[in-house]
Amino acid sequence: MNRPSFPCAPPTFLLSLVYVDFLAVLLALGLGFAWHQNPTAYTGEGDPITWLSFAHLLVISGLAGGVFYCRTGGSLDLSVWRQTVFVWLLIALGFLFLAVDEIAKIHESLDRFAHRLLQRPETALSDRLDDAILLGYGLSGVAVLYAYRSELASYRAVLPLVVCGFVLFIFMGLLDALVNRPDVFLLMGISQEGSANLGKWLGGVEEGLKILAEAAFLGAAYTCLFLTPQADYGGHRD
Repeated sequence: MNRPSFPCAPPTFLLSLVYVDFLAVLLALGLGFAWHQNPTAYTGEGDPITWLSFAHLLVISGLAGGVFYCRTGGSLDLSVWRQTVFVWLLIALGFLFLAVDEIAKIHESLDRFAHRLLQRPETALSDRLDDAILLGYGLSGVAVLYAYRSELASYRAVLPLVVCGFVLFIFMGLLDALVNRPDVFLLMGISQEGSANLGKWLGGVEEGLKILAEAAFLGAAYTCLFLTPQADYGGHRD
């Protein structure tokens, strides 16, 4: 298999990606505050940061699919699900689902559906169900990576990036749960207005953490595809 062509080496790609993402987040938060006195004005559904996140997740899915294609030599048989190389298809499908979720807000819809199904009013705890679902996504990802660790051993160079991505993702989820309602801030003695303003700024930080977590995963996926021709690509491992 011929080595695929890449626009740049993984370190250069990652640094460029983080630089662009950092500027995009700062620009969105700055313009939101300058024009609307709300740093999260351009981070909601259908806004630029959401579409940037969608693009990140979609590209990660495509890169993982590329690794799967290279690892299988471009041939797909029905028994591939029994082989460790199948993890790359799972990763591709997982990030494709996350991309759709970013636009369609599936986890938030599940939150509302659960409240309707149980016919229970929202509480401070139950209103954070969508945050628990997000953290569940992360735990599922960790479980998949651990289950297929033998396949991923050749890509241990990206482990720091993957760990960084998961750490940022966890902090993002915790911040999301924190700013979901002002109840925690009110318990701390912060005024209603102060709680609202603090929630907006922390919401902006949360969006920044999300984009940077995705950048870490994207850098890891790019590196994996970059390394694949140097790994055992002549045939997939059992």
